Parts: sequence; structure tokens; C-alpha cells
Amino acid sequence: QDREIPGTLTTNPIEIMDPNIELFLNVSSLHQNSSFVRVEVLDGISGQVIEGFDRHSCERIEQDAIRCHVRWKGKTLSNLRCGRYQFCIELCGAARIHSYSLS
Repeated sequence: QDREIPGTLTTNPIEIMDPNIELFLNVSSLHQNSSFVRVEVLDGISGQVIEGFDRHSCERIEQDAIRCHVRWKGKTLSNLRCGRYQFCIELCGAARIHSYSLS
């Protein structure tokens, strides 16, 4: 029953200084169409969702991976300007996040 309630994890604001940086997740317990992860990017100052980087634009992550590249309808973090951002990670179903990394 608890596995059916979506949860979110929001990071502290992160200063992105490298225009080529990308977001990766280490996730498990994913099952196509029932457990997945999506991410939205928030402005690190206002907390507002960045246009084009909302959770509905995020390509759903539906397979376990140690290093899964996060994308939004073909876009990646490298499409953003350098600045201060937060990530709101949505976990649906039995999805688990173990870590995230920027590289």
C-alpha cells in the first residue's frame, strides 16, 4: 500500500558552474509502467520550476541503473545556463534512489 504513494526528494540548491555538466541517478526497484522516477529542475533562488525541465517533460526512468542519465524531452542539464538550481526527484511505486551525481 505505501509503495503506491509517490514521494519526492528535493536537493539543496546547487551552484552549476560547468555548462557541460549532466545529472545521473543511481536507482533500483523500478518496473516498467508501475515504478519509475522523474526529475524536475527548480530555480535555486525562487524554487520555481524551470520551463522545459518539469517532471512531465522528464523522460521516465523505468529500469534499474547505477548511472542513469536524466533527460527532458531530449534536453539535458547542458541546455541550461550556469546558475543555482535544485532537483525535485519524484519516486513512484517501489522506486528507490540511492544517489545522484553531477558530472
